[in-house]
Amino acid sequence: AHPNIVPIYDIVWENGVPLFYSMKLVKGRTLQAILNDLRNHQPEVLREFTLDRLLLIFRKVCDALAFAHSKGVLHRDLKPENVMVGEFGEVLVMDWGLAKRMLHSPEGNDAGGKMKSDSTAEDGPVSSFILHPSSFQGTLQGSVMGTPQYMSPEQAQGQIDELDERSDIFSLGGILYAILTLRAPVEGKTLD
Repeated sequence: AHPNIVPIYDIVWENGVPLFYSMKLVKGRTLQAILNDLRNHQPEVLREFTLDRLLLIFRKVCDALAFAHSKGVLHRDLKPENVMVGEFGEVLVMDWGLAKRMLHSPEGNDAGGKMKSDSTAEDGPVSSFILHPSSFQGTLQGSVMGTPQYMSPEQAQGQIDELDERSDIFSLGGILYAILTLRAPVEGKTLD
């Protein structure tokens, strides 16, 4: 439980398979919607979401990720679309569907605090992107998971075993870039 991570109240399982879950209802807007309105010069959004306010939102996202990392969890799909700013100003990191629990490597933490992921059936070698080009701005599923505009190079290359906290931190840098420039750090027409 962390004040900047959306809580899940219950998961219903059947035969070891999760059927559905219930989570806190969050009323508000995504950080992406706010950035879009700022880019379009919406007067009330310009007044409400100053750079100081945007950086406070970013700091709360960093707090949430620091907590998750301290518990050995990677988000793997950080982007402004997955940050909700609630109607009372609360900031919640959403969409933990690609999150991965990390296990310390048998050698222990190295100087960089590197962790090794536990392997699951969803993680495998990547041969190519098998996706529609319209998926460029959305979350990818399969061997390469995440959102191309915000994912780290090792994640984009499908190097699942190489992912650690630094990959999420790379995505945080992408969010900061979007806050400062009002556009995604990587732009393009195709996944490649």
